[in-house]
Amino acid sequence: SQNYTGFYDPVYYQQIGDRNHGLGIQIKLTEPTTIYGVDLYGKKERDNPTVINVQIRGYDALNNKPNSSIYSTVEINMSISEGEGWYRQTFPSPILLSEGNYFLVINGSDVTTVNDDRIWWYYNNVNSSDPTLYSSYYDEAGQWSTGIQNHTYLHKLIQKVNTPVYPEQINMTVKIDNQLYPISNNTSEGEGYLGKTIVNFSPNSESYQMIVNNQASESLLFNASCSVTLSHNFASPSSVVVQEGTTNMWSVRPTIVRQPTNYSVLFNYPSSWENISVLRDDVNITSGIIVDTTDHKIIILNDSISNGADWEITAFSPNIVFDLNVQRTDYTLGQEIQFSLRAPILSGTYTFILLNSAGTPVQNQTIVYPSETLFFYNLKLNDLDGTYTAYVFWFSDAGINAGVQSQIFEISLYQPPTPPLPEFPLPLLILIILLGALTLGLVSFIVYKRINSQQRTKLEKFLSKCTDISNINDVIIIDSKSGIDIYSQSFGGNKLDTSLISGFLQAISNFGSTISEAAKESRTLTIEYKDSIVMQTEFVNLKLIVTLKENPSASFKFVMEDLAYDIYKQYGEEIDKFTGILKPFHSMKDLIEKHLNVTFLYPLTIVENQKIKLSTSEKEMVLKARNLMKDSNMNHFYSLYLLPENTCTPKDYQTIFDLIEKGIFQPSKKPINE
Repeated sequence: SQNYTGFYDPVYYQQIGDRNHGLGIQIKLTEPTTIYGVDLYGKKERDNPTVINVQIRGYDALNNKPNSSIYSTVEINMSISEGEGWYRQTFPSPILLSEGNYFLVINGSDVTTVNDDRIWWYYNNVNSSDPTLYSSYYDEAGQWSTGIQNHTYLHKLIQKVNTPVYPEQINMTVKIDNQLYPISNNTSEGEGYLGKTIVNFSPNSESYQMIVNNQASESLLFNASCSVTLSHNFASPSSVVVQEGTTNMWSVRPTIVRQPTNYSVLFNYPSSWENISVLRDDVNITSGIIVDTTDHKIIILNDSISNGADWEITAFSPNIVFDLNVQRTDYTLGQEIQFSLRAPILSGTYTFILLNSAGTPVQNQTIVYPSETLFFYNLKLNDLDGTYTAYVFWFSDAGINAGVQSQIFEISLYQPPTPPLPEFPLPLLILIILLGALTLGLVSFIVYKRINSQQRTKLEKFLSKCTDISNINDVIIIDSKSGIDIYSQSFGGNKLDTSLISGFLQAISNFGSTISEAAKESRTLTIEYKDSIVMQTEFVNLKLIVTLKENPSASFKFVMEDLAYDIYKQYGEEIDKFTGILKPFHSMKDLIEKHLNVTFLYPLTIVENQKIKLSTSEKEMVLKARNLMKDSNMNHFYSLYLLPENTCTPKDYQTIFDLIEKGIFQPSKKPINE
């Protein structure tokens, strides 16, 4: 037992009738055991010649007390100067005992005077690890008393056994880097394991000891096999080139030092990175190393590492598209340029760089979303006028993705206020006022008519835009050289054969060119085909085809031409080098949504967001959409069904688009590339 409660029994002689010549505690051995000694918890009261021994005796099973058999004896080892504590008793030679019961005793039968030794042996009768052990004492009559339980004298056997144990049973631990880690049980008795990842471990030596401890034995025999992987994380300088209309190019320049033992370098790269290359002293050695494109890691083995070599890892990633919310593009010196990010907004860091008309940076502003979304620059009166270009660079929070958008601003010179009019004689002033009143009335009438006309024109454009969106069936982008459709979206109706319709439109285009000089100047064709209106516009090596249910407005061709221009601006390099791989064009839907507003045609769902304030008309539209889904027993709805009699109205149309922009109405399943 190793528990201590402060109670003890003495071995002493006071006078006849007041003495105690011995104490003993039962020992249970469950297998053959070699005993080398024992630790006793006690103290010595007098510093006199020792006449007290520690013994291993036989066991009287009838009375649960020691018998006369003695297996080993040693003079007790305790000291007054060291006081109360554990004392080691080592037998003259190891004792091999068979399985069974024995008694460990302190024999003080030679204590016969008051000047002889006095020994205290502490016991535990409160929370002993084995309260079933029997204890006994040697009385005045020279007999060992019948054993009693739950009076356990404190002792620890110094023994050797060959019993396999579970490591958790003996609280087995291993000490690594001044931390204790418990060893877990394995499936078989006598087996255990430790699987641990230790971060920031510094051995500071070529030889390192891991200390194993347990709470059952001072000397524990065990075999250990180790599988140790040591890793060292280091930072490397890196850079990225982000340009509009092309992919991002990443460069990492690690410093790698060859080690004399088994050593390798593992570089985990983002899943968005492609076309990995590894260069050593500017020589591409990618084929000689391990590039795992499934788990996205590069492994450089020790044999490939040369001391003093310059290393570079390069990769490419898509230029991530995001939108800017630009309300105006014309400013005057002295005003403030201001624009913001448009939802949905990517989380990360945005850097705004503004170049003046001479190409000189005049503003460098960095914001972190979601804490900020606004970009601005105060134009000074002495700034240059002309065309300014704003670049906004985006970097993801993890620093593994990037994108860039640009915006042109036209800056004009500041016009000073008009100087005050000179003083006129009163009669002339009255005449001028009368003439001015007549002129003002005439101008007011003309302005009123013009405003009325502008409002009607604005309404007509609005209704045309809404009608054009509702009429769209398909959007197809074709590589002119191969005739392959590199991207397509369908919004209902019968899907067209893209190669057939492309060839047909090409024939029409060629025919028109031979009979009409004006056809050569037009980039856009419009024909009726299978109960549909088919429009095609060309720009360099791409054809943009849109099929509609009915004839669109006159301005729709300009929308298509703007879209074709922006598609080639962003994807022209990939289109010119097109070899049949469609992956680079998957993100074309972002440009199509931006120009044609086809989000209006997607099946939509409602995404609640308590942080976004809604107007009364927006709340009513959300309620209307929710009721529509409930009545139709569907988990989505279409915007057109929210309009009165499926007819475009300015207020409802604008409300729906505001809810889409705020993220309250979100596509539940967007059309995909065919």
